Amino acid sequence: MDLKLFFDVSLILAINAAILFAIYMLISFLRLKKRKQPFEELHQKLSVGNNVLLASGLYGKVTDIKNDVVMVEIAPKINVKVSRFAIQTIVEDQ
Repeated sequence: MDLKLFFDVSLILAINAAILFAIYMLISFLRLKKRKQPFEELHQKLSVGNNVLLASGLYGKVTDIKNDVVMVEIAPKINVKVSRFAIQTIVEDQ
């Protein structure tokens, strides 16, 4: 009798753990989706001529875009090749 009770309790614990894990994964997925949305919008708006702020803190102007590589002019005649994902924000003209 004690062995059956042990298996019943173990089964209930396993089911509860699986439910909690599923809830945790759902919440994590929703948070990640919410955090990715602004960056997806930024990459859709990104175009040649935009002034941008890079994750390194450098400001520059986009001169060329090819897939995941962006050429950014950080000073006159000084272009750097950066990952598209290094662009943190598009800076509005002041």
